[in-house]
Amino acid sequence: MLDALKWPILAPIIPRLLLIGFTFCQPLLLQRALDYLQDPAQRQHANAGYGLIGAYFLTYFGMAASSAVYWLFTYRSLTMIRGMLVAAIYQKMTTIGLTTVDNAKAMTLMGTDAERVIRGIMDFHELWASVVQVGLSTWFLARQLGVAAVGPIIVCLLSFVATMGAGILTTKYQLAWIGAIQERISKS
Repeated sequence: MLDALKWPILAPIIPRLLLIGFTFCQPLLLQRALDYLQDPAQRQHANAGYGLIGAYFLTYFGMAASSAVYWLFTYRSLTMIRGMLVAAIYQKMTTIGLTTVDNAKAMTLMGTDAERVIRGIMDFHELWASVVQVGLSTWFLARQLGVAAVGPIIVCLLSFVATMGAGILTTKYQLAWIGAIQERISKS
C-alpha cells in the first residue's frame, strides 16, 4: 500500500510547509506594522503602508490556499488508503469461503479496524508539522525573550506527558469498545 500510494501520501508535505511559513509570517507582519505605525517618518511613505496591506493579503490568502490544498491532498490520500483496505478486505472475504453470517461478522470487525487505521493516519502530517512548529516557535521566542523562552518549553513538555497519559487511557477504552463490538457481533 505504501509503495503504491507513496506520492499521494507525500503530496500534503509541501502545502503543509507553506502553511507553517505563512503562519509564522503573521507575527513578523504584525511587528512590522507596529513599527510602521510608531514611526512618523515611515508613515510619510504611503507605499510602505500599501506594501503592508499587500503583505497581509498575501499572507492570509496563502494560509487559506495552502490549508485548503493540504487538507485536499490529505483526505485524497486517506480515501485512497481506505479504498485499498476495503478492496483487500473484500478480496480476502471472497476467497476464504466463510458462511454469510461469518462473513458479515468478519466484515464488520475489519471495517472497524480499517477506520481505526485511517484515523491513525489522518494526523500523520500534523505530527511532524507540530514538531517543526514547536521548534520554530521556540527559536522565535528565544530570539525575543531570551532565557524566558524556557517556560513555554516546559509547558509543552508537560502537555506532551499529559497527552501520552491520556493516550494510554484512550487505548484501554478503545480496546473495550472493540471487545464490545466483537461481543455484539458474536451474538447476532
